[in-house]
Amino acid sequence: ALYRNDDFNRSIVFLNMAEGPGVVESEKQYFLALAHFRLRELTIAYGLFDKTKNSNNAEIVPSSAFYKGIIRFEQRRWDDAQPLFQEVLDKSQDAK
Repeated sequence: ALYRNDDFNRSIVFLNMAEGPGVVESEKQYFLALAHFRLRELTIAYGLFDKTKNSNNAEIVPSSAFYKGIIRFEQRRWDDAQPLFQEVLDKSQDAK
């Protein structure tokens, strides 16, 4: 709810405190990455998105690759961004 209300700093605090059997680590990393991305903390966000790449979640993996591609694109690292966008097309269930 905090992320949806654009309260990214508090979202990060609460996500970092989340533990236990009900916490899916890949989802936690993904939402932490999104919060850092929205705060323009791109290096941190990239590293967190990268941690989700081995997830079995068919929604998180391509979405993480997309955001990683956006980060590289914004950094003008075109050659690094292109394979990430290709990964989105290769792994996304919605790719058309």
